Amino acid sequence: MAFGNLGALGRGFGRLGAVLGGAGTSPPPANTLVAGVGSFVLNGEAMTPLVDYKLPSDVGSFTLSGQSAGVLAARTVSAAFGSFAFTGQDATLTYSGSGVAFSVTATDSDSVSTATTANTFTAKNIGTADASRKVFVCIGVRSVTAAASSVTVDGVSATLVDSIGNAGNEGVEIWVANVGSSSGHTTGDVVVNYASAPTRIGISVYTVLGSTSSIVSAKSAVGTTSITAGAITVPTGGSLIAAFFGRCASAPTVTWSGAFSSASDISIQPGANTATLATGHSAPGAATGSQSETATPSLTMVSTGGLVVIGLGP
Repeated sequence: MAFGNLGALGRGFGRLGAVLGGAGTSPPPANTLVAGVGSFVLNGEAMTPLVDYKLPSDVGSFTLSGQSAGVLAARTVSAAFGSFAFTGQDATLTYSGSGVAFSVTATDSDSVSTATTANTFTAKNIGTADASRKVFVCIGVRSVTAAASSVTVDGVSATLVDSIGNAGNEGVEIWVANVGSSSGHTTGDVVVNYASAPTRIGISVYTVLGSTSSIVSAKSAVGTTSITAGAITVPTGGSLIAAFFGRCASAPTVTWSGAFSSASDISIQPGANTATLATGHSAPGAATGSQSETATPSLTMVSTGGLVVIGLGP
C-alpha cells in the first residue's frame, strides 16, 4: 500500500516537471511600464509587436532602440514631463502647406500724363507666381470725382479696398486682385478704367505672398501739410501698405512715420506735373497691434491731398 502511494507521488512529480521544465508556451507580453521617476531602455532583436506599447510617467527619460521591426499597432508614450528619444531609419516627410512665407514687395510703378477713361499699364512686374499671390495696386489720380469704375491685373478683376478724394482735385485708391498662380505669369497688364477721363494717373504695384487673412482694416484722411490716417489694428506678423497723393509747387519728398522707413518705396510724378504719388509699406512683423501712419511732403500742398493706409496679416 505504501509503495502504491509512492508511485502516485512519482507520477505527480513527473507532471510537475513537465510544467516547470517542459517546452511551455510564451506568456502574454507585459506592455506597460509605470514609474513616478525613472529611466527606461527597451532593447532587443527584431520583432513584430502586435499590441500597443504604453509608457506613462510623470517624470522620466525614455529611449526606444533596437533593430528595425514592422510595427503593426500604435506605440504610445505619454508623460506630464519627460525627455523622449526615438531613433531609427530615415523617413521621407511631406509638408502639405504652401511653404511660402508671408512677404510684401513693391514690384513696379508707372504713370500717364494724359489719361483717358481706359488706361493700360503694360507688362508690369506682378511678382512670383504662387497660389497665395495677391497684387495690390495703389493709384494716385487727378481731376476725377469718383474712384475708378474697375481695375484688372493680368486679366483678373480687382476689388476696391479704400479710396479718398477731394471733390475733383486729387484722389488716392488701393485695389487688390487675387492673381494666384494659374497663369504662371510674373508680369501682366494693369488696366484702370474711369467713368470720366482724369487728367493724370500714377500707379504703384505691391505683391503679397503667403497671406491667408482678410485685409484687416483701412483708414483714409486728407490734408494740406502732414496727413495722418486713423489708427488701425494689424495682426501679429502683419504689415501695412500706404499710398499718398498730393500736389505741391514742385516735386516733394514724402517721408513716413511709424513702422515705415523714412523713404518711400515708390515716388512718382505723373508726366511733368508736380502731383506726386508716394507709397510705402512696413516689413512683416514690424507693425503689430494699433498703428497710425503719417505722410509728410517736404513742401506745402497747393490743394488738399489724400492718404490711404491698409493692414493685412499672414
